[in-house]
Amino acid sequence: MKYCSLLILFIFFGCSKEYTILESIDGLILSSNETTRIINQTTTLRLVKNNGEEVTNATTFYVNGVALPSNTFTKSEVGIYLVQAKYNGVAAENAVEITYHDGSLIAFKSNVMVEDYTGVWCGNCPRVVVALDQASQQLGTNEDQLIKVAIHRSSSNPTDASYDPYNFDASAFEPNGGYPKAYINRKTRWTPLEYNNLGMVVTQTQINKRLGLKLKTETINNAIKLTVDGLFSANFSQLSLIVYQLESGFVYDQVNYTTFFNGDDIIQNFVHDHVLRNILTNANGDAISNSSTGTEFSREFSIPLNTITNSQNAEFVAFIVDNAGNVLNARSVKVNQIQNYQFL
Repeated sequence: MKYCSLLILFIFFGCSKEYTILESIDGLILSSNETTRIINQTTTLRLVKNNGEEVTNATTFYVNGVALPSNTFTKSEVGIYLVQAKYNGVAAENAVEITYHDGSLIAFKSNVMVEDYTGVWCGNCPRVVVALDQASQQLGTNEDQLIKVAIHRSSSNPTDASYDPYNFDASAFEPNGGYPKAYINRKTRWTPLEYNNLGMVVTQTQINKRLGLKLKTETINNAIKLTVDGLFSANFSQLSLIVYQLESGFVYDQVNYTTFFNGDDIIQNFVHDHVLRNILTNANGDAISNSSTGTEFSREFSIPLNTITNSQNAEFVAFIVDNAGNVLNARSVKVNQIQNYQFL
């Protein structure tokens, strides 16, 4: 009877004890967003189980043996950095090496922007349209490196002889002089007659640049969201960002003094493309606070759809200028497009 009582007590207390069941960790895979970075660029780390479950937020990451406070880090010195990770005391089955370099390995395509100061009343202005088309033809498959902007002048009064229904006040940055006048990268006059000097435009696309842009547009409810990202692979200072809103497909008669377009005095139903409609930043640019090697910036803009005649014809141009106003690089995008950097 004594032994029976002991047995009953053992069974009672033994079955009531709580046990902690340890989590089964079946393989941990460490990864980063990039394995080659420019100094000062941020590296983002991630840890995932073999079954696909992400455990990044509960993981401790190490760079050269030193624990990080989060899953991101940056380095200001050139070198190769060893990244490791532990989750619940268990080490990831792999390590990752991140190479930080000085940016000399990174170059971008050079896009050239031509601002064509024009008007529907300007009889010699059609020659610039022809020259731009010829420059596009010379660039061939690289014609997207030529960014066209038509800035219409001069009067918004329908009773004036120089009336233009697309007149845009460009007085904040427009160079002096009569029309037509076309400027390459904002500061270099395209020598008339422009179609005899195509090389002034085309050669600008042959220069490797140390800063690049990528743009993204998406339609959200009653607006277009524009995201502008920029990346620097060398040190710059006193830079600014300018963003244009353009639209194509406007039909309006064009006065013509040239022999182009069959020499017609009035080109009826002329299609006006790449027309400047709005500037989403300061006309002379919004300052970029940090443009050192490896720095990346991002700006967002919201453009109401009711400010656009036809969103399918809308276009946005972003460009970076130095403190003298020279365009260092530019990029254009249409609606609902996503771009990557134009690395060489």
